[in-house]
Amino acid sequence: GSGGGYATNGQDGVPVIVDPGMNPITTGLLAPTTPGGDSSTVTLTSEVRTLNPNLGHLRGGAGGGGGGMQYLRSTSNGTGFPVCINSTALKDYFTHSAAGGGGGGGAIQLQAGATLRIDGTVLATGGDGGSNQNGVLSPKLEDQASPGGGGSGGAILLQSPSVQIAGVAGRVSVDKGRGGRGPGGTQGTQGGAGGFGLIRIEASATLDPAGEAANLLPYDPTPGSLPGGPTSSAILSIGTMQQGLSGPEGRSGAQSCWIIPEGSFFVLDFADDDLADPMNPVYAWDMDLVLTSPGVTPFSFRDVNDINNPIGLAPESLMGNDFGGINKSVVSVRFQGANFKKKVQNVCNVDLTGVSGEIDQDSVTPWLRTPTELNTYWDTVPGVTPELASKRRPNMFRYQIVFDGGAPFSGLVAGVTNLYVRATPD
Repeated sequence: GSGGGYATNGQDGVPVIVDPGMNPITTGLLAPTTPGGDSSTVTLTSEVRTLNPNLGHLRGGAGGGGGGMQYLRSTSNGTGFPVCINSTALKDYFTHSAAGGGGGGGAIQLQAGATLRIDGTVLATGGDGGSNQNGVLSPKLEDQASPGGGGSGGAILLQSPSVQIAGVAGRVSVDKGRGGRGPGGTQGTQGGAGGFGLIRIEASATLDPAGEAANLLPYDPTPGSLPGGPTSSAILSIGTMQQGLSGPEGRSGAQSCWIIPEGSFFVLDFADDDLADPMNPVYAWDMDLVLTSPGVTPFSFRDVNDINNPIGLAPESLMGNDFGGINKSVVSVRFQGANFKKKVQNVCNVDLTGVSGEIDQDSVTPWLRTPTELNTYWDTVPGVTPELASKRRPNMFRYQIVFDGGAPFSGLVAGVTNLYVRATPD
């Protein structure tokens, strides 16, 4: 199989007759070379290299081609040597499933509102093509598979006013996958390696392409090298970050630490809205909305009776509380609960895997629209017994607030404050 192409071409898959002495008739026996993926078909214009997800340009790499079928170890009914010269029919017929091609690298967008610092690694590398297991004379059919091609690297988009990549080679990689090996190992048929992927870095300040390229893979500063020399121009492009209002880059938000009341208790009983008196409702949760207009006092998100409300409608009724979708809200709030089993040492850094023993890892709920739903969530999950649901009932919770710059009224909202939840420790 040949290699997948993206920023650069994938390499060709190269067939080889492993033992010419056993194959005296070579004409027509050797399969053709399989051409690698052609990067020109991607049409890598300067716009495409921005990897703008809203324009459909943030795309993963191409997978490598699978190896072709072949007839190794099949025999015919001829006599003497070589039997294939005076044969009239096949005696033993073996077909061999080919090894698969490696997957193309994925696509990822990382964006931060102030500083994006990468001390670990961000990988969108191509997968290696499949290989056969042993030598050409192995009796196992799976050992005779023709090799697959390597997948190309994927795409990585980094965006922040300040982008800082630790000065170590390979922190960010869109490297190719290797081609597989067929019968005969290094002397046999070879799957083609994949091509390289694309990296885009956007920041407020002007970045030095040569300085950034040294922290990426692939990297070869030799002028004219496949990655593009000192600046890795074949894979790397740099631009100025421009905050978008639609899609993921138009959203921002915050998440609270876990909230645990003081004292000894088993569970939290989250209140429900009490609307018995329409003029004096008591809400299970609420917060104050802050507008961009100067001089407007923050007012209740849910209570239309707030004397500071200048619009005559509760913002929740006007804007909704939907995250995305047709009726997306400029601000949406969600709540999550869990059950702790012993004292939580740091409510802002809780181990959700349960390894530390602080919480029951199976008690962590999804993000729900209201805290009241935390009371009965586990009662509604199929397969959870009443006894288990009682053990998982939350005695701690946290919340997320997400702002969507692409939603209606987004220009009027500056933020929120004073969020509260009514709950009684039991």
